[in-house]
Amino acid sequence: MKKFKDPIYGYIEIDNDIVEKIIDTSEFQRLRYIRQTSYLPVYPAALHNRFVHSLGVYFLGCQALESINRSIEDFKINITEEKIKRAGQIFTLACLLHDVGHAPFSHSGENFYLSEENNLYNTLIESVDDDTFKNEVSEYHYLREPAAPHEIMSAIVGLKRFSHLFSSNEEKSLFSRCITGYKFKNENNDLNLSYYNILISLLNSSAIDVDRLDYLIRDAFVMGYNSISIDYKRLIDSVMAYEDSKGHLNLAFNKSALSIIENVIYAHDSERKWVQNHPIIIYETFLVQQIIKDVASFYKTKTEKELFSYDSLIPTKNENSEESNYDAYPSVSLLCDDDIIFFAKVLNNSFCRELFDRNLRRHPIWKSESEYKVLVDYYVGKEGYNDLVFQMEILDKFLREESPSHLIDNKSLDYCKKQLDECKNSDLDNRNKDNMIQRYTLLENWLKCFEKISAEQNIDFNFIFVQASNFSSSFAKEDLKEFQIFFPNHHCAYKLNDLIELFSVNKISRKKFFYVYYFKNPDSKPDVKAIGKEIAKTILN
Repeated sequence: MKKFKDPIYGYIEIDNDIVEKIIDTSEFQRLRYIRQTSYLPVYPAALHNRFVHSLGVYFLGCQALESINRSIEDFKINITEEKIKRAGQIFTLACLLHDVGHAPFSHSGENFYLSEENNLYNTLIESVDDDTFKNEVSEYHYLREPAAPHEIMSAIVGLKRFSHLFSSNEEKSLFSRCITGYKFKNENNDLNLSYYNILISLLNSSAIDVDRLDYLIRDAFVMGYNSISIDYKRLIDSVMAYEDSKGHLNLAFNKSALSIIENVIYAHDSERKWVQNHPIIIYETFLVQQIIKDVASFYKTKTEKELFSYDSLIPTKNENSEESNYDAYPSVSLLCDDDIIFFAKVLNNSFCRELFDRNLRRHPIWKSESEYKVLVDYYVGKEGYNDLVFQMEILDKFLREESPSHLIDNKSLDYCKKQLDECKNSDLDNRNKDNMIQRYTLLENWLKCFEKISAEQNIDFNFIFVQASNFSSSFAKEDLKEFQIFFPNHHCAYKLNDLIELFSVNKISRKKFFYVYYFKNPDSKPDVKAIGKEIAKTILN
């Protein structure tokens, strides 16, 4: 066994064979250079990486597996020892490799995997090569419940680079499902499939799993964020498999962990609301995404290759330096945060300079979701909210995909006016022509609104516009309400929703809002109420 010193769990012991075959490979070592979070602009100590997080998830996964298997033995559930042993090995392998395909800069980069050239979903299906997996994954996608891009890429990297660890396509299917959360359909209530689904939920669920458990504890510890204490040992020890009166095998938690379950949900809510949704973190995420977009475009121009692809995550195929073509632009291998930073320095555009120089940073006009509700939403009212969201999404898409500057500024306004003139003089049929004119007129009104705001408030006509989502508590999740809590004295389980009264969460009627960031002018201080009223007038008129 090899011991890894961890600040959360003490020593994590991992078999030498796993260390040599997986952890010491360059694909896994790459995770040392992928930051775990995007929290650095607010919490400068949050420098932990996906490598240490993956070890933590493996540690918790092994502990949870022991608890599950202990309950199966205690309750004499009819699953063969061979099935349990091999499924457990695949599950812990998935815990270790669940982030092996993660994109740089936490979740800021993962959507760049979704290019037509990558075709992630087809690649995953081909890598597993199992008809049942193909059909059930297609159903998830039809219901618009696809796995996250980094999860799919992690499964692909795991299957391709560590294919020697799987003896069948069925094992590949279980491995991929554990990482992506695609459960088996199991219409015939097969005990083995039920057991597999429990393992999948332990690693990837919408409520509580070992992945979430590790990052909640680790993020708070490293940031110095005073979150709610989570007794992970008590929680993991309470995990169990429970066979109900109808013969259905379910994941359950012993009643002794009720308070810990509540704490996990509170901690998750707290991190999402006050850390992930902090306007400065949202602003830097925007900067990073724009930089990655420019970097990926620059790289493709130089190499005719996709930067965010499977080939960029693995070691270079040409290991003989003497055969390297030094005249060609070098291809990236083992893509990580450092590569993006390097290319950003090469590009040195305005977004890159904003990222590197804190003196060039912008500031949010309103500083929280609550302040937005008072300064904008209040004046728009219920009548104008739907129009606001509709127009906000059009503006956001225009700035991200079409505007030459991606900013609310003179370049965007001039471009918009030019497009509007071209539409009016175009040969388009009347319907398309009217739609285009209506769209660019709406955009022009928004841009002129901020041009007026900049003049009246004596600030630069140079704004960043970013959509955000209103906070929604995890206590409102249906999956969480169905959690099974087992009472050993009565040998029965009850739904979590029947045991604690924490689900009277108001449903959010308004799910989206936006932040606007500006350059501070030392000679003026914006009147945010006046700005809110001006925005409301643009919507309501």
